[in-house]
Amino acid sequence: MKDKVVIWSPANDGFSITPDSIKRGKSVLELSGYDVHFDSNAFRSYETGVTSKVSRLNVLKQLNGNLEKIVLMSTYGGYSANLILDELRLIQNMKNVILSGKSDLTCILNGIYTKYNIKSIYGIDFSKICNPYLEESDKNNILSALALKDIIFKKQEKFNDGFWYLHPPKNSFSYKWEVFGESIGREITGISVGGNMESLLTLAGTEYMPNFTNKIVVLETIPDISVGQFVMQLKAMVMATNICKARAIIFGCFEPGSCLNEKKIIDFILSEIKTQLPSVISNVDFSHTEPSYPFYIGGKIKLDIMKNEITISWE
Repeated sequence: MKDKVVIWSPANDGFSITPDSIKRGKSVLELSGYDVHFDSNAFRSYETGVTSKVSRLNVLKQLNGNLEKIVLMSTYGGYSANLILDELRLIQNMKNVILSGKSDLTCILNGIYTKYNIKSIYGIDFSKICNPYLEESDKNNILSALALKDIIFKKQEKFNDGFWYLHPPKNSFSYKWEVFGESIGREITGISVGGNMESLLTLAGTEYMPNFTNKIVVLETIPDISVGQFVMQLKAMVMATNICKARAIIFGCFEPGSCLNEKKIIDFILSEIKTQLPSVISNVDFSHTEPSYPFYIGGKIKLDIMKNEITISWE
């Protein structure tokens, strides 16, 4: 029996993904041996641009008590995924179901790990698989992650803003990793949590916000975030959580040309925060830019600082 991928829309409705793109993404998964199913509300147009809470909960209820091996994958992110935070107990009973998503799914993926110790895949949604400009190596990494394999990623020489659905990619030379704060030696390893910082902040004040003690925390944003927005979100994260007790913090890449990719700007921002943060590694390819790599919420990340190389593992 084939493993199944179920596509749902737990935030934005996915209506802007074109039929050709949907066909392309479905083909990639089917050719890789997956049986692909679409929830009836995926790609349906809602007046508000986001799906209803009822439609999202119906998906979770249908999978309640499931015995098949299923990857439950979001169409893409958007906003309002936190609408179902108070119903995450439904996921607790979904046996053999692995959630996969990125961006606004951050709150759900971290929430189920914090509350129920359920691991998930961050960085892969259906829109990513629909990208016609994906390299073969990127497809292989996606499929390896869906199979929960250990994967090694190397820093790529070039990258782009990730807006493939708006315009063909314009590649620029990548920025090397930068390390700030305490020396961490050649390698650092730890349990990985985090994702999109804006979505993660929706967990503030709830029982679903992770305990960051000794964790490796990934913080990434939309590619074209302003310096002001980034500072605002980072300061809020520092004040609302115990992120200062993390083993390390990873900043994802920003779009080509953004001053946030520059060492002097991050230095300035960290000095403005005026809080003793753990070591920070910036310009890492956990991001909205492309190429971007997945990681496992509740899994492990190993960073080889000298090689600019990442290893992710489920266990």
